[in-house]
Amino acid sequence: MEPLQGKERYVNFLRKAILTPGVMVALLVAAVLLLASCISSAPLPPASTAAPTAVATAPRPAATVVLTPIAPKADPTKTGSTASAQMATVSSPQSGIPPIPHKVEGRGDCLACHAVDVLWPMPKSHVGRTNDSCQVCHWLVPGGPPPMPVSMASKKPCTACHSGQSLSPLPATHAKRTDQMCQMCHGTDSKNPPVIPVAMAKQTGCVSCHAPNSMAPAPSDHASRTNQTCASCHDTSGPEPPTMPAVMAKLTTCSGCHDTKAMSPLPADHANRTDQQCVSCHGVSAKDPPTVPPVMVKQTDCNSCHKQGAISPAPVSHTTRTNQTCSSCHGSAATDPPVIPVVMAKLTDCNSCHQQGATSPAPVSHAKRSNQTCSSCHVQTASKIPTAPHTLADRPACTKCHTGSVLKALPASHAKRTDQMCQACHGEAASLPPMIPHKLEGRTQCALCHGATQ
Repeated sequence: MEPLQGKERYVNFLRKAILTPGVMVALLVAAVLLLASCISSAPLPPASTAAPTAVATAPRPAATVVLTPIAPKADPTKTGSTASAQMATVSSPQSGIPPIPHKVEGRGDCLACHAVDVLWPMPKSHVGRTNDSCQVCHWLVPGGPPPMPVSMASKKPCTACHSGQSLSPLPATHAKRTDQMCQMCHGTDSKNPPVIPVAMAKQTGCVSCHAPNSMAPAPSDHASRTNQTCASCHDTSGPEPPTMPAVMAKLTTCSGCHDTKAMSPLPADHANRTDQQCVSCHGVSAKDPPTVPPVMVKQTDCNSCHKQGAISPAPVSHTTRTNQTCSSCHGSAATDPPVIPVVMAKLTDCNSCHQQGATSPAPVSHAKRSNQTCSSCHVQTASKIPTAPHTLADRPACTKCHTGSVLKALPASHAKRTDQMCQACHGEAASLPPMIPHKLEGRTQCALCHGATQ
């Protein structure tokens, strides 16, 4: 029993020792310390006013880069974490971080241009950063930088017009950029700016018509541009705009015939132009369009003779014009064209006498007209041409005798005709007067011997 009694005495001793006040205090202190340690290791919710603290991380190794805007990824297990709030702030346009001003397609290596000793070096604070970290902070500009017109892409240097004090100064951020940098960000536009008609090139005050509230306001992004700026981009058009026939200049409502769905519709880019704008570019022709001979006025289908491939094709610019369009510009002539003498009607080749350089050249406007065209306008005369009551051989010039002071004057239509032309129409009479059987030298008064017969 002795061993058992010894064990009981030991247990009783421990119970008394543990239950002493000193030991109890020590145990309580140990428990409090353990609990405090557990609480301090747990994540605390972010304070509403506390600013997030950036944590420096070691540079990551380079990776294959796909340059697309990278939105900060939220940790599903940490709602409202300081990391998410920080990324959302850094990646916003209001953060003050420079945006990416160029396309990123096909440009996978940011460090090729933005390393330390390259074209556009990164700040010293970025040393050690890799391609895949760039777009975590730098966001893409929507639409990219403005493209250059095709006509301006070949003009060098860019700073000639875009330096600090030049024609179109650059933003302050572009102060030290070179032509090479310009072309890397500013692509070439697919089309040139509108050209200036030749008729308007002599005008020096572009803004007088193209100011915001003027006759033809320029786009809003042209608000601060000057006359000098205009001529730098807008080249002069080659051909003049079509002139208005004099007969049409007295009309004041151009849209009456030239509206979108009118008789002669305008091009699409003229849709919103006014009558005032029309007369600014389209001058008045020095002469009216050709008139229609009275003999042709009764014809109602102009295209039957004047379409492309017909007897007398109209100019290419008239291709889509209608009979109604024709009569609007082409008035009726006062007289019919000259008639064809009966003696000439049997001839079938008009050009043999009426081409340029021939006996009786036709007007320049008739240069390409055919025999068929001639007979459409020039009809055969009903009366016969007078015959010559004398021989035509060995005679002086016809105009020697056929003037108003000698014999009967010629008609006005014969003013420029030659002896060759006269003989082409006027033949000898069937019976001629008797020949003179004596000399004429020294005999000027025929009536002295040849008086009237009784």
